[in-house]
Amino acid sequence: MTSLDDKFGIWPLIEYNGWRYFPLPSMVGDVGKRLQQMKDFNSRDDDVILASCYKAGTHWIHEITSMLLNQTTEYNTKHWTSLNLQLEWPEDYKFAEAMSEQRLLQSHLPFEFLPTAHINKGAKIIYVSRNPKDRDVSMYNFLHGKIGWPDMTWNEYFDKFVLNDDIYGGWFNHAKQYIDAIKHKKANICQVLYEDMWLDPIKHTTRLADFLEVPYDDTFIKEVVKKCSFHELKNKKIDITVTIHPEGKSTLFRKGNIHPEGKSTLFRKGNIQLQYIQRESLHCSEKVIYIQRESLHCSEKENSVTGKTGLRSRRMNSLMHYIEKK
Repeated sequence: MTSLDDKFGIWPLIEYNGWRYFPLPSMVGDVGKRLQQMKDFNSRDDDVILASCYKAGTHWIHEITSMLLNQTTEYNTKHWTSLNLQLEWPEDYKFAEAMSEQRLLQSHLPFEFLPTAHINKGAKIIYVSRNPKDRDVSMYNFLHGKIGWPDMTWNEYFDKFVLNDDIYGGWFNHAKQYIDAIKHKKANICQVLYEDMWLDPIKHTTRLADFLEVPYDDTFIKEVVKKCSFHELKNKKIDITVTIHPEGKSTLFRKGNIHPEGKSTLFRKGNIQLQYIQRESLHCSEKVIYIQRESLHCSEKENSVTGKTGLRSRRMNSLMHYIEKK
């Protein structure tokens, strides 16, 4: 019987300092050197960095941000431009350096690897976060069946990636670093929660426009939200990941749902294990509670005024109560 580790001979992940990375062209060589190059990247004053874990809503928020920055409701068709502006993707930064227009940069890596110059000058950073359970299910469905990716069951994926949580710095480490940077004002960061944007896209697209300091009116915001709905993106946005699907299918924008307490059927069997890992990965329950509450900061304020508790707030509060009891 072929073991799961043997399967990964098809597309081996790169291990470095306790974390695992996808074998991007830039990462195949000296990973440490590449990470340092990211930190040394020559950021401009008007650069915007979109930071997130994989499958946290990156492409969704990227499209919204691109429309706001470019003052248009037309989709961004410069797909390879986007890849070349992902800080860990290209082998060098010649493409980015040659650009004369404003740059929307991206990274899936933790805060510690963002360009030092960008942080020090207070340039804008958008941090996109999402319920880790929904993110893990989305990641599994996205990778499943892709060219070069080993065929594995959900249980195999859960054990190797969800419980290990070591891809690109891991979700918990990633979240801790960005939330800590926000709390201690280490950088100019606007946090966008996937669930908030899903529940009230008008409000949070407007908040994003205010952060980016771009002009807008109600009509423009509504049109951006309409064009960037999952239905529209799924049917009209060109998806470059079709190149790694054996049948050339688009799977980048799938459902865009949020599940109460992450209750996807895939998680029922391993839910207790994940709750345990959520505490252990952050070393103590107080840190878990802090991250969940910090993420809910705006929603809790709104609830105190409206007297209502949204779906996302109920889900996250349920998770906090579980942790506090432990």
